[in-house]
Amino acid sequence: MKMDQFFGLLLILLAIYLGVTATTGGDLDGGLFSQGDNGSVDGGGAGTDDGGSKQRADGGKRSGDRHTHAHEHDGEVHTHKHDVDDDDHDHGHDGRASTSGSNGSNGSNDSEAVIIRSDFCAAAPQRSAYSDLGRANDAAIRCVDAAGIMTGTSATQFDPAAAVTRGQAADAVAAMIDKANELEAKDVELRDLPPADDARFEDVTADTPHELAIARLNETPVLQGYVDARYEPRGKVTRAQMASMLDRAYQYMNSAALPIGRDRFRDDEQSVHEESINSVAGADIMHGVGNRRFAPRRSVRRGELASYLTRMMIRMEDKDRILPLSDTPTK
Repeated sequence: MKMDQFFGLLLILLAIYLGVTATTGGDLDGGLFSQGDNGSVDGGGAGTDDGGSKQRADGGKRSGDRHTHAHEHDGEVHTHKHDVDDDDHDHGHDGRASTSGSNGSNGSNDSEAVIIRSDFCAAAPQRSAYSDLGRANDAAIRCVDAAGIMTGTSATQFDPAAAVTRGQAADAVAAMIDKANELEAKDVELRDLPPADDARFEDVTADTPHELAIARLNETPVLQGYVDARYEPRGKVTRAQMASMLDRAYQYMNSAALPIGRDRFRDDEQSVHEESINSVAGADIMHGVGNRRFAPRRSVRRGELASYLTRMMIRMEDKDRILPLSDTPTK
C-alpha cells in the first residue's frame, strides 16, 4: 500500500470514529426536570436527610437544560415485558405482582407489603371504589386517593396503566407537597409552594389543564421546562425525568437532600438524571426494572406514580417529618 493510500485510509477511519462519537456522546435525555450547571434547590449546599454532611452535586440545578424533544415523545415508550418495573407491574394472569428479586432493584421485593405495613397509609381504606385495579400498586393507589394526592379518571376508574403527562405529574407532585405541609409534624418546618399567577411558559395558558400546579412549581427549583420557554404539558414524563422531579421535590420540602445513592444501573450512565436516579432508588422511592437497568426513557404510568408518591410520603413519615394520614394535623 502506498503511503498516500495509507494516510487516506486513516483519515476515513478517523471520520467514521468522529461521526459515531458525535451521535452517541450526548445525554440520554434532557429537557424537563433535567440537571443544569448552577444553582441549588435550597440556595445553598444542603446536607442529606439522614443527618449526613455530604453535599448534593446536582442540588436542583435550573440552567443548562438541553432541548431534546426527540427523546421525550411517545416513541420512546418501551413496551417489552422485560422493561416493566419489577415491583410496579402486574406480571401474572391472576393479578399477582412479581416479588422476585433482580439485579439493579433496591432490594424491596414486595413493594405492596411495604406500603400496607406503613404507618402513613394505615388509615387508607382496605377496598377501593375503582374497578380497574389489580394487585400491583393497589395499596399505593388507595393511599394517595385517601390523601387526596391523586384521584381517578372517573368515579369508578383509576386507569393505572395510562401514561402520565407532564401536566398531570406537576399536579400530583404539587398535591403531594400540599399534603405533606398539611401533615407537618411538630417542630418541623416544611417548605410549602408559593402562590403564582402565571406559569411563565409560552405553551401554558389560563385554560391549560393543571396550569395552577405548573405555575406554583415553576416558582421553585422543583420544576424545569425547555430552554425555549416551553413546558409541553401534554407530553409524557419519562422515568428519568420523574426521578429528578421527585428528588428535587424532596429536597425543596425538607431543605435537605436525599443521600447520594451508589451507582445502581447500567443504562443511565450518560443521563443528566443519573444522580437523582441513584438517590431515589437508594431511598426506596423508585426501583429498577431488573438486570441493573432503570429504563430511564420509558414513560411513567399512573399506577407507578401513585407508588412513587406513596413511598416518598412513607419515607418522610419514617423520618418524623410528617404525620400518618390517621393523625390530626398540627396546623
